[in-house]
Amino acid sequence: MNPNKSVSMHKIYLGPHEVAGYLSGLSQGFRTLGLPVTYNTIFSNKYLYEGEDYSRTCSLIRKFELHQTSISSRPLRRVLKGIIRILRIYYFLTMLFKHDVFIFIFGISLLKNNKDLPIYKFFNKVVIFHMGMGSESRPPYVNGTQIRLNEDRIKATQRMVLLSKKKRNSLAFIEKNATVIIGAPLSTSAFASKRMINHFCIGLPVRKIEKIFQNSTKEYSEIVEILHAPSNPIAKGSDVIKKVINELKAEGLKIHLTEIVNRPNREVLEAISNSDLIVDQLYSDTPMAVFATEAAGFGKPSVVAGYGFELLDQFIPTDMLPPSYICRPDQIKEAIKTLVVNKKLRQSMGRQAKDFVDSKWTAEEVARKYMYIIEGEVPTTWWFDPESINYPYGAGISKEAIIDNIRAIVSEFGVSGLGLSGRPELEQEYLKIAGIST
Repeated sequence: MNPNKSVSMHKIYLGPHEVAGYLSGLSQGFRTLGLPVTYNTIFSNKYLYEGEDYSRTCSLIRKFELHQTSISSRPLRRVLKGIIRILRIYYFLTMLFKHDVFIFIFGISLLKNNKDLPIYKFFNKVVIFHMGMGSESRPPYVNGTQIRLNEDRIKATQRMVLLSKKKRNSLAFIEKNATVIIGAPLSTSAFASKRMINHFCIGLPVRKIEKIFQNSTKEYSEIVEILHAPSNPIAKGSDVIKKVINELKAEGLKIHLTEIVNRPNREVLEAISNSDLIVDQLYSDTPMAVFATEAAGFGKPSVVAGYGFELLDQFIPTDMLPPSYICRPDQIKEAIKTLVVNKKLRQSMGRQAKDFVDSKWTAEEVARKYMYIIEGEVPTTWWFDPESINYPYGAGISKEAIIDNIRAIVSEFGVSGLGLSGRPELEQEYLKIAGIST
């Protein structure tokens, strides 16, 4: 890729839903390239990522949404629902005629159920959907964020089957109407049927960090400061992570764990700057999600556990493979111990991680890659075929829990309940790990 390639002038829309600061970083990258961007969110973001453009209409929608959830009167709720619908249509029409490129994430566009997508297609707009953020396309039975504590087994099974059908249909609709889909090989492939651009060839748009954090230095101490910041402690395996860290402390390792749950991004960044080591999650399908990427920006290494990382070598160019310290879930204790006791390795991995994001995943570099997509000049090496990937695990959930889910679904609804009739090889992989013969 030619870093000096000039960019054509496009009017780009980013929104209406933020996930982990992805659009915030991307908007910063486009603006660095001198491109006009509108970055708005309709849905509130409790992590307070910066850079959003003010929109009176979006602000009104958020306020009415908040009132709707707090009002007990059913007739009044219906009135507010109608007002919100009208405001969203007005906002959609306003954005439609102001922009020629629309970038959406997490399966959400401007109108409910993505009803606006065929309209963009009719008007020849460029629509890029990033469907590799996580739960938007991953089968519910391998998705830890779908776990509801104390839920009845039968109800949980029924919900997973219905949600699987909904996700499959939603992805098919997006595939039909979007210009391009970006996906992650292990998390987007199960229900997909058309080739897509590999997220790892694009990267996460790392925002420039304020000097207050860049200049922050941790004073020397023999105690290794470990940070864990789960957005969903159950899905991130927080109980297991805390258990093994306590075991390591009992064995005499000088470590201290700080856990931050659901706090504004600014607080997380400050905690990262004062840490030595990041422990991200126990059941991941990506070696460097946003939290680990933010840590890399500070030169801090991350331990990330998961089941299928060895498969990624087939789909990610060697120079684009993020340098986290990866391991299987049952190796998490040994992985943490290795980086705690080996200071040189810890610092070396931190430098590698920082060099990687500073050269390949900057906001400007990721925005420049998006420009290749917008201009229809996607390198052939960026594409992958989701139907060639038969990965039977997921994220945020143990292998044992996945097996329980598969067995429950097949017992209650038959093999078709998995929603994989178009993917017979993947379907067989799920049946295989669950010990079900057909």
